[in-house]
Amino acid sequence: MSLGNRSLGETPLTKVALPVGRHTLKLMDGTGRPLKLLVEIKPDDTTSVRVPLELLANP
Repeated sequence: MSLGNRSLGETPLTKVALPVGRHTLKLMDGTGRPLKLLVEIKPDDTTSVRVPLELLANP
């Protein structure tokens, strides 16, 4: 998973610190196809993102 040019690591990820605001996260399937997700990080809040594997299999 990445945010811009910054790799966040391989899933599953836990407790990744992101700045407040809207961000586009990019997930890659096993073939390198990307899936982009818009996520909004709010101050003093924890945000969870779950992606069904079917979304990666059928973009």
